[in-house]
Amino acid sequence: MLAAHVRVPVLVDIVSDRTGLGETGESYLIDSHNRFLSVARFGDEAFPRGAHSEGIDAAVQGETGAGIYRNYAGQPVIGSYRWMPALGLALLTEIRVSEALQPATRLGWMILSIGFIAIALLAVGIYLITARIARPILAVSATTEQIAEGDLSQRAPVMTEDETGILARNFNRMIDRLRQTLEDLAAEQEKSERLLLNILPQPIAERLKQGESNIADSFAEVTILFADIVNFTPMSAGLPAHELVGRLNEIFSEFDRLGEVRGLEKIKTIGDAYMVGAGLPVVRPDHAQVVAEFALDMLDAIDAFNRRHQSDLKMRIGINSGPVVAGVIGTHKFIYDIWGDAVNTAARMESHGIGGCIQVTESTYQHLKHQYVFEDRGLVKIKGKGQMHTYMLKGRRIPEAECVS
Repeated sequence: MLAAHVRVPVLVDIVSDRTGLGETGESYLIDSHNRFLSVARFGDEAFPRGAHSEGIDAAVQGETGAGIYRNYAGQPVIGSYRWMPALGLALLTEIRVSEALQPATRLGWMILSIGFIAIALLAVGIYLITARIARPILAVSATTEQIAEGDLSQRAPVMTEDETGILARNFNRMIDRLRQTLEDLAAEQEKSERLLLNILPQPIAERLKQGESNIADSFAEVTILFADIVNFTPMSAGLPAHELVGRLNEIFSEFDRLGEVRGLEKIKTIGDAYMVGAGLPVVRPDHAQVVAEFALDMLDAIDAFNRRHQSDLKMRIGINSGPVVAGVIGTHKFIYDIWGDAVNTAARMESHGIGGCIQVTESTYQHLKHQYVFEDRGLVKIKGKGQMHTYMLKGRRIPEAECVS
């Protein structure tokens, strides 16, 4: 057995050594009366009634332990305490909390800094990735807005070779198909418009497209022309069907062209009969004059036809002026037609006329007598009308030459 006696002053010196306890760490001894053994270090005057703290009081009472508490100077420390009964002393070792936790604090700040750096790098990466993805999508979106405003010439830029690039290519193909579809629809609509205008006057067609269903108008003064091809039926007996229709189409197509030039409204054809009007559906004051010009054009056109085909066809034409009612009848294969006594009278002028001549009523004659040459036919018995005074339109009146001195 080995025994040693350590003097208290030496023990105090050993305990008071700060080696390994940092700048604020310390070890010290307390007797059972709460007095420091190292008087030179702490002094009696500073603690006349002894030193007290949670650790000191617990150690003096014979307890052993450790924890965070306030030391004898009121400073927060991390300490351990132990009562040594053999010596009748309490040993305490303490270090301030701020110094003890400084490594953990540095580690915390280091981790926090690394976290912020990682977040910043992540944000930059996300931004770059998002920009790479979003830029092509935003370009497609901008193109979509321009297309929505009606500019189908726009195309989405293909910026990448990934999914967004595939999206842009598919979008462009969709726009190309859409543009082609709209062009096809526009072409079909144009065809439909032309077909509709071949059936109805343009103002009437516009009213129908706007939803007007019951179209009927009264016109106080219009001029109507009926024309029939004389000798066409006997000639048609010796012609094949396709040649017959072809020759009739040749004649009527020329009449259509002349009527369009004069601004007339073709009403209808029945067999080899042709009917036009002027002053409807748009009112015009020269209705009688343009119909007279058209009638003379018809005679010239049939003469030209005869020369081309070595035929002997003639036009029998009747003209009348007066009030009519015009409108659209039917829902399928509808037609723009006119009604009234003026229409019936114009038809009678044609049926009671003479081949190669233009017969007009008194009302039409009054409109034209100063501009055209007429032959007075006198009173003619007209079916359903009785005796009527009619005139034969011979041609345009040539203005008298002015005298030159």
